Amino acid sequence: MESAGVYWKPVWHVLEKQNQFRLKLVNAQHYHGVDGQKSDQTDASWLAELLQCGLLKGSFVPSQWQQELRDLTRLRVALLQDQNRIQNRIEKLLEDANIKLGSVVSNTLGTSGRKILKAVIAGDKDPGWMADYAQGRLRAKREELTEALFGFVTDHHRTLLDILLRQIESLDRDIASLEADIRRRLAPHQDLVERLAEIPGFGEITAWTVIAELGLDMNVFGTPERAASWSGLCPGNRKSAGKRGHGRTRKGNRWIRRGLTQSALAASHDKDTYLRSFYWRISSKRGPKKALVATAHKQLTIAFFIIRDGVRYNARSGSLRPPSAGAHAALFD
Repeated sequence: MESAGVYWKPVWHVLEKQNQFRLKLVNAQHYHGVDGQKSDQTDASWLAELLQCGLLKGSFVPSQWQQELRDLTRLRVALLQDQNRIQNRIEKLLEDANIKLGSVVSNTLGTSGRKILKAVIAGDKDPGWMADYAQGRLRAKREELTEALFGFVTDHHRTLLDILLRQIESLDRDIASLEADIRRRLAPHQDLVERLAEIPGFGEITAWTVIAELGLDMNVFGTPERAASWSGLCPGNRKSAGKRGHGRTRKGNRWIRRGLTQSALAASHDKDTYLRSFYWRISSKRGPKKALVATAHKQLTIAFFIIRDGVRYNARSGSLRPPSAGAHAALFD
């Protein structure tokens, strides 16, 4: 079966339940037909001929549990992106009303920021009174906050701000519900989540992403190099007639690539860790972008062994501590 978007899934689910077929999902990019002879009929004939000769390589199809976990983690990312877009609209609206809240408050939608925005929606026009909603260290900037809140807010601004703030609060509830569901599904594997979170730059969220995308059975990939290639976190291999072409990474799993590159950037700021020194060593030679991908590749390799062998990672030395001494102790030296 050709993997075209999500259109293969309903047919796959129907055939899978019948237990009468050996199913194989094939990436069409790996088996291009002859140019100029492209049609659905010729593609089907070509795939059938390759299958007959045993030349088709099946793609990784996760279990139902993993597919559902993927849906939850990916939807969470989409909701966060929606939330970020709405926050940008709020910032734009405040600028239109001549309210410079973002120049004083680091997070416009923090506790203090939301109380101030609700005061604006309620019709409060006194900047001094609205500045009193500041909490914590922000109260030390009360005078700056008063000046920033001196704007020209109309009823039109309040209406739009009310709509946008309610959308933010609705997304907050949806994201919290998704995170609770993810924690419930991963409760039997909490020890694995904690061991993955020990990797510098990782956290609970990144551990969720790695488990959802890679799964719990590393035999599917065989080696960490193949897992990195599948994720699009390794250099491209383009060489012909003794000449090496560009080494750009291939297209892979964009969800795990996104999560690991973000965690690699966070790991570059950690102190006294192997991954930090690795990032800056590569960055000094090849630049920060290639260093970011190389560090993400290293993190994926570490996560691969943690999932497969049940080991723990030592952030300072860059080594893995297996249950039996010496198995992978100096793996990343």
